[in-house]
Amino acid sequence: MQWRKVREQGAVMRNGLLAGLVLTLVSFISPAQDGTADFANETKKIADVLELGPGMMVADVGAGDGRYSVFLSGQVGASGRIYATEIDQEKVDAINKSVAGKSNVTVLLGKQDSTGLPDQCCDRILLRRVYHHLHQQGPMLKSLLDSLKPGGVLAIVDFLPRQDLTNPDGTPDDHEHGTSVEKLIEQVTGHGFELVRRVEGWPSRVVDGKETDYCVLFRRPAR
Repeated sequence: MQWRKVREQGAVMRNGLLAGLVLTLVSFISPAQDGTADFANETKKIADVLELGPGMMVADVGAGDGRYSVFLSGQVGASGRIYATEIDQEKVDAINKSVAGKSNVTVLLGKQDSTGLPDQCCDRILLRRVYHHLHQQGPMLKSLLDSLKPGGVLAIVDFLPRQDLTNPDGTPDDHEHGTSVEKLIEQVTGHGFELVRRVEGWPSRVVDGKETDYCVLFRRPAR
């Protein structure tokens, strides 16, 4: 019995040491190493650059799984409103599940050429890793402009062209997978937006030793 107890204690110690080693290794894997941007750092940056606060009206266009919409919901509070949009019903259903219980979030079905948002409904719009997927940039940029209040801000988060990735379904064949900053600025300002600035130090994935993700802010002219 005594020997069995010793063996059991030894197994517990080995398992504990192994678990500790795994946790230590995980703690040393940074967002840059595992190829993904850190959610907490990125959302903090989004809140800072958009100057989010209670009572604001914000759209998350191309909201994906809805987790950024959930974050934005907490930033604007009960007196604010978040619009989360996607272009197919399956994704809209997934967002509805993510934001369940968030009474300040409205989920909308958009289109390839339209946000589906009411005119001048938003103080801020977030477009995160969506821009390079746009099939009809001109109509969509017009819709984005119309959806902002005068002086409202559009934040576009995207990534530089990736040679290691093929165009996924839903990305136009004549588009690169990713968008250069220069092309983005030229296209967006060409459809009525004013350039505010490119945000420095954006939390980024690292591919082949280079940061890929960036954020550029635009504004709907006040007049």
